[in-house]
Order: sequence, then structure tokens, then C-alpha cells
Amino acid sequence: MNVKNEKQLIVGSVLGALGFAVTGMILGTILDSQMIIFDGLYSFISLGLSMLSLWALGKVRKKEKIRLSLFGREKNMNVDTLVVFIKYTVILILVTGSLLTAVTALFDGGRETSMNYALIYAVISTIACYGVYVLLRNPSKKTHTPLLQAEAHQWLMDTWASLGVLVGFALGFILSLIPATAFLVPYMDPFMVVVVSVYFIRIPVKEIQKNFSQLQKG
Repeated sequence: MNVKNEKQLIVGSVLGALGFAVTGMILGTILDSQMIIFDGLYSFISLGLSMLSLWALGKVRKKEKIRLSLFGREKNMNVDTLVVFIKYTVILILVTGSLLTAVTALFDGGRETSMNYALIYAVISTIACYGVYVLLRNPSKKTHTPLLQAEAHQWLMDTWASLGVLVGFALGFILSLIPATAFLVPYMDPFMVVVVSVYFIRIPVKEIQKNFSQLQKG
């Protein structure tokens, strides 16, 4: 795959992230759902990181390297490796922060969330995220390009997050229909954030370790 096609895919990823970011933040605020806000925040970060990937792609095309000081030693570093390292570091910070906020919400009595509209959002979000992931997955597997692989990983993580939202909101909706279990509904939203965050945290940690070792080698 040439750089032009790769750039088009990343631009598509940027536009998709922008759409999800705006939708997630607005609906999350209206519905008072920390899980949907988390989804929107992740999309905003994905947007910024995808823009960083576009910048890096220009450097890769010119076969440029960045000279940085790492542990007091000057090194020539591949731009794409550095960008992927930064991307997963930012994602790790987001996931960790969301986890801590959700745990606090659980101890504070949970959150009242409108399950009906949240469930509709989760269905649409899951299908759309998986669609973008599939579009990026096949080219990234064929070319083994770090930037495309990182983009595909981002959308895969967003797909699992949306699926987690879907399952959680579906369960919350069912619980709300049963008087004996209705008291559990406010805890569903922060509980989903905890589950998704704990599951996600291993992915950026693994990728950070891998790319950090590559940065050390130069």
C-alpha cells in the first residue's frame, strides 16, 4: 500500500473519530452517562492522535528520523514508533483516569442514566465502530504498517467499549423493569466503566512496552 492510500485511511479514521467524539460528549452529558462520556473522550483523543499519525506519515514518506535524548543518550528514532508510543501512553492515561472516576462514582451511590436512549446509542455505536475497524484491519495486516495497526487497534478498543456499553445498558434496562432490582440501575453506568477500563488497560501497557523497547534500540 502506498503512502497516499494509507493517508486516505487515516483521514477517514480522523473523520470517524470526530463524529463519535461530538456525539458521545453531547449525548453523554444529556443522559448523564459517564460511560458514554468516556466513549466520547476516547474518540476525542483518537482524533488528536490520528492527526498526529498524519503528521508522522509525512515524515515516514520522507524517511526522516527524530533525534531525541533518551536517558542522557542521543538517538535517531523512527517517527512512526515514537508516535505509536505517544498514542498508547495517552490512551493509558485516559483509561486510568476513567477507572478512578468510576470507582469514586460507585462509592457515591452511582449515577441516574436514561437507559432507553443510551441503549439506542450503544447499538449504533457498536456497529459503526466495528465497521471502521474492519476497513482498517485488512490493510494494516497486509502492510504491517505501525501507524495503520495503531489506528485499527484504537477502533477495536472502541468497538469493545461500545459493546460493553450495549451489554451493560441492556442489563440495566432489564433491571429497571423489575422493582426488586431497580435500585441497582444507578450503579450500572460506573460499573461498566470499571469493567471496560480494567479490560482495556492491558492493551496500552503491552504496546507501550513493545514500542519503548524499540525506541531504546533506536
